[in-house]
Amino acid sequence: MLKFSDRLQIREGPRLSDSSKPQSTTGGRFPQGMQPIATAPESGWFYAVRGGGQNHLAIRHRDSIQYLKPRKDFRDGSVRYYMDGTIPDMVGWLPVKRG
Repeated sequence: MLKFSDRLQIREGPRLSDSSKPQSTTGGRFPQGMQPIATAPESGWFYAVRGGGQNHLAIRHRDSIQYLKPRKDFRDGSVRYYMDGTIPDMVGWLPVKRG
């Protein structure tokens, strides 16, 4: 039930703009070190981070960002990657750590 009052109500508690605690602009759902999508590399592999925080191996191809899916060769067991569609809601990217 909603009540209206003509008296001032003061609530005690933590402030939203408390400067003693740094606030994350991403709300903690995105991985640390994520970079803006505008700075994604033009060539090479990277992890594309979607709006929900999931990341996928990706590559830029013809002005779009494509999923890279692994496919295992049944003859020799080697793994090759192929493009499997555009990532619709990408918000950032992470570099691939090699080695």
